[in-house]
Amino acid sequence: MSEIRQHRPTLAVATIGHHRHGKTTLCSAISRVLARRRPDEVRAVTVAQLDARSGRQAVALPSGRVVRAGLPDELPEPGTESLTTAPSELRYATAQRSYVHIDSPGRRPWLKNAARAQGLVDALILVVSAPDGVQAQTHEHLLLAQALGLRQLVVFLGKCDLVQDGEWLDLVEHDVRELLSRCGFDGDATRIIRGAALPVCAGPSPWEASIADLIEALETELTVPQLRGEGAPLLYIERAFSRRPGLEGVIVDGRVRRGQLRRGDALWIVGFGESSRVVVADLETQRRKVTQVGAGEFAGVLLTRSGAPLRPRDLRSGQALVEPTTRATELLRARVELLPTTEGGRRTAVRDGHLVSLLFGATVVSGRLRLGAQAQLWPGGAAELGIDLVAPVYVEAGMRFLVRDGNQGPVGPRGAPALWGGTAGRGELVGVTPITR
Repeated sequence: MSEIRQHRPTLAVATIGHHRHGKTTLCSAISRVLARRRPDEVRAVTVAQLDARSGRQAVALPSGRVVRAGLPDELPEPGTESLTTAPSELRYATAQRSYVHIDSPGRRPWLKNAARAQGLVDALILVVSAPDGVQAQTHEHLLLAQALGLRQLVVFLGKCDLVQDGEWLDLVEHDVRELLSRCGFDGDATRIIRGAALPVCAGPSPWEASIADLIEALETELTVPQLRGEGAPLLYIERAFSRRPGLEGVIVDGRVRRGQLRRGDALWIVGFGESSRVVVADLETQRRKVTQVGAGEFAGVLLTRSGAPLRPRDLRSGQALVEPTTRATELLRARVELLPTTEGGRRTAVRDGHLVSLLFGATVVSGRLRLGAQAQLWPGGAAELGIDLVAPVYVEAGMRFLVRDGNQGPVGPRGAPALWGGTAGRGELVGVTPITR
């Protein structure tokens, strides 16, 4: 398979939506259709291969069934279910663009992994099962996207082969558009494609036309944003890999948010502990060794450290690779908006010192809200307030985040539909106070 040509712009997209609505199957179907069109540039990826890339663990479901790691066949066996717990990535290309496609988890316990996926991308594919319609995580994933500032989105209404009633499809599409509008998107203008992915994965199918329509929507409805190529480099670590035999250092991956990373740069790992000086020993992008990578590119970076050897356990997701003068922070100033109860938010007010989780994308950290003279903040309200973080991280003014809160007790009996899932609100940083290194 030849390399994807470097001159094509790269768009990063993620599939989001409720669990078991067909996100991973859709990813596989897209790769299959493009592999038939462009066999020299695109390789078909099976569901099992995407499962393996996500590093899935066996998970017991409320029904008593167990999701197994490493399904041996292309599709789940009878009696098992395909459940994504961590993001997995595939790459493909059309004549106009290269794509990095991240398949994000759906279920609520792994929402922070969905935040990691959404924090990396430029646009989203919302997957909704036609037989099931809008569900809890459909709403929660859209809230996360809105909180992180993502605005580009297309919708794939999947599993339409299981629905014979056209009026039902119209009703589900209406519900999707209504939910999009409630979450801050343009529900009326959003492109919605009706189709089915599983028949395409199983072999030649008339439903392949719906996958082709989705690919066409990615080309025409979504644009490649211009990221800042100048300024100090910034990359948030997504994963750290064990060293290969005989290889010094640790390999990390992530997307360059700003500036340029060059081989030989002396930078700092900042956040979640002591800052550490490292050297960029090697760079790789799209399976090619390079001397530098710029803003918007996904890169594998080999980091080395003088003195004590660098180990994978010394690094974690959400740490920042930055220039030497950059410092982490434990004190934030932010404008926070709590969701109203009718939109799935809290039922009671928060008070000074309330502990929440902040999801910035790759960086997930807990903090205590400092309301100052304001005694409490009710659902549906907004205020500028301070946040004391429990661990230092690197963030910048203007960054957006989701507020998660699990302090109101269980959401209901096991197996019952959740009435409140922990998403309390969203916010935007208006100031940070760096700490002394």
